Amino acid sequence: MHPNKSEVYRVRMTVGGYFLDTYQDIHSFAISTLDVKLHINITISDALRGAKYFTTDIKYFFLCSKVKVYQYMRIHQCYISPEVLDEYNLTSEHFDSKGFAYLEIRKCMYGLEEAAIIAYDHRKDHLAIYGYIPFKNTPGMWHHTTQPLTFTLAVNDFGIKYFSKQDANHLLSALQDKYSITNDWSGDSYLGLNINWQYDKGYMQISMPDYMSKALANFKHPPPHLTQHAPHAWTAPVVAVPYYTLSPVLPLPNRHPSIPMGKPMYWSRPSVVFLLQPLRPRWVVSSLVPKRLPPYSTR
Repeated sequence: MHPNKSEVYRVRMTVGGYFLDTYQDIHSFAISTLDVKLHINITISDALRGAKYFTTDIKYFFLCSKVKVYQYMRIHQCYISPEVLDEYNLTSEHFDSKGFAYLEIRKCMYGLEEAAIIAYDHRKDHLAIYGYIPFKNTPGMWHHTTQPLTFTLAVNDFGIKYFSKQDANHLLSALQDKYSITNDWSGDSYLGLNINWQYDKGYMQISMPDYMSKALANFKHPPPHLTQHAPHAWTAPVVAVPYYTLSPVLPLPNRHPSIPMGKPMYWSRPSVVFLLQPLRPRWVVSSLVPKRLPPYSTR
């Protein structure tokens, strides 16, 4: 279920790519949380100069790219719904004696390990025709060679900073030449972040509603009897003690021990945007001075 997509309820067929040989490098470029935070902060820093923010989503992104080497998979008839059988006129002649049908994969599918890098390369080559290229040392952030437009790109989700509708429409036109896209000109939702833009006042607010309450429910964490606000009482760290003398911390059953810590860490990172002073052309990132983090809620 994807509440922010035009098609809220969707079912996708996937392939077990880890069973297949890839025949190529499968490492693709990924955007970091820091890239997204800096780009949002740079946008609000230029708000008084007319900067705005919106998001764009490419539909069926992986499915638009052709694979270099065809792959093959099989699927049992019991997993194919009657509607699909009728739609494609599939009969017993299309299945072997054990009930399997065999498919040739000519385009990227969800689950193919090489799908991400193939789709990235195709998109990079296509956007280069229109003057859009990734930053040299930050491949998750892109810019135009002549226009003051930049965007972050996470798989098929664009977070775009622009100064004029003409520049924004130029990017959309470039994408529409190859892909089907949907736009959200409010820019109030990106990668799970809810962004409340206050352009005229020069600030924005980021929140992730219900994120922590769902995480606590997922880990079956009992609610405390008394509310505890930060800063709370803490235990001084023990130093110069061999690690094998410390009491072991047992992970949750059937879960990696990093998962419980990763949840609140991911939730807290968007708030760090508030710690950055507005960027100015004469500043560099290393000279930013932290501010006190304003109070926020976990609603």
